[in-house]
Amino acid sequence: MLILNKSLKKFSLLSILTLSVAVGSIGCRTTPKKIAPNEPVPRSTNGIEPRDSNNQSTDRHLYNNPNDGYPNDNLNTNTDNNSMVEKSDRIANKLTELPEVKNASVILTGNTCLVGINTNDNTEGKVTTDLKNRVEAKVKEEDSNINNVAVTADPDLIKRVENLGTDVRNGKPISGLGNEVEEIIRRITPNM
Repeated sequence: MLILNKSLKKFSLLSILTLSVAVGSIGCRTTPKKIAPNEPVPRSTNGIEPRDSNNQSTDRHLYNNPNDGYPNDNLNTNTDNNSMVEKSDRIANKLTELPEVKNASVILTGNTCLVGINTNDNTEGKVTTDLKNRVEAKVKEEDSNINNVAVTADPDLIKRVENLGTDVRNGKPISGLGNEVEEIIRRITPNM
């Protein structure tokens, strides 16, 4: 009986020790570092800072936990889309001020503007050089950063420009539509 008690004591002691180590190691983790309001948030471990893309957030937390009570510091990729949509709408509205233009669809990408127009005289697919020049002038008047303007009255291309606009309005980034934009530009202006 004495041998059984010694074995039971050793087993109990070993079990308690193992359980203590297991529970202790499960509860251990690093605590996220809180950053003081005036201290810059570290964004890189290799010394290269990423480009700031108009981030309007105020998160001062290193790990950006959305449930930590701090505003989120994720770059708002939709901010660029929203401002581009607003600018596209402004340009399209300006273009309808031209007497020949019934309606216009506009896509902006970088310094390039794609314009699809329906004319009041219903001449599908045809835009005079004069009208193209006036459309280009209106676009550049509205946004002086635009260097290239591609104008079409081709129904197929207008539909593609409208679909791109719908995709961007639905949250799809314009950068993800690059191939489609390039293809439309090539079809409108092969020399651009």
